[in-house]
Amino acid sequence: MEGLKLEFGSEGVRILPQEAVADMDADVQNVLMNFGISKGSDQVFPDRGTDLFLKGLQGRLVDDITAGHEGNFAASDVLFFVTENDPFDSTRERIRRIYLFPVTFDGQSLVMSLELELTTGRKIGTTETL
Repeated sequence: MEGLKLEFGSEGVRILPQEAVADMDADVQNVLMNFGISKGSDQVFPDRGTDLFLKGLQGRLVDDITAGHEGNFAASDVLFFVTENDPFDSTRERIRRIYLFPVTFDGQSLVMSLELELTTGRKIGTTETL
């Protein structure tokens, strides 16, 4: 998988058209974007995205337990999309599992931890405020 490089920051996401990412960097970027896109908003890939932000806006993330459950559903949706749309290459490291769980939740903002487990056993992670 290859794509344009995205820069994630407090102001949002910025596309860097002069730079590219490939392999696992592209996969990780794809995972992050999938969590940030509403399901059904991509006309080319209607399966892309999650309902996580929508549920937050609707006030349906009422506590850390609910946020944890919704994070699990979102992680499952993203893993399914990434797996289904990744050209199979048995020699390449791939994403095996995605873990998304709440770190803190105060009713106004939700801090989630995202961890990717790869087929080699390596783990990649970050923490983000939603």
